[in-house]
Amino acid sequence: MISGGVILYLIIIIVFWVAKKFIVGPIIALYSQLDLVAETMDLTHEISVDSQDELGVMAQSVNKVISSFRHGTVSTRESADKLLISAQTMESMANNIQSRILQFKSNQDRFDRCGASACQR
Repeated sequence: MISGGVILYLIIIIVFWVAKKFIVGPIIALYSQLDLVAETMDLTHEISVDSQDELGVMAQSVNKVISSFRHGTVSTRESADKLLISAQTMESMANNIQSRILQFKSNQDRFDRCGASACQR
């Protein structure tokens, strides 16, 4: 006959095995995927969702956060590109205005040196 201690030992082993397989294993898998995203800053990576339990719901929520960050990054990049184009346009306009001012000043200096009657020819 099997003693009560052996049965208790077997029950404990089974409980630990079930806990490892269904609780600890999925937590470690989720942690590994989150760590990968954090280390690589790869916002295209999505956390795989294998269950609909609390961990699965949490993984889906993390995917929503990653997606929001991804969309925010794309939007920021698009805004930065538009800002760069605007800055380049403004620089070109400023250079054009500066060139016209220098040309006007040169004409004004020439006019001042030669007098109104001589410059009209």
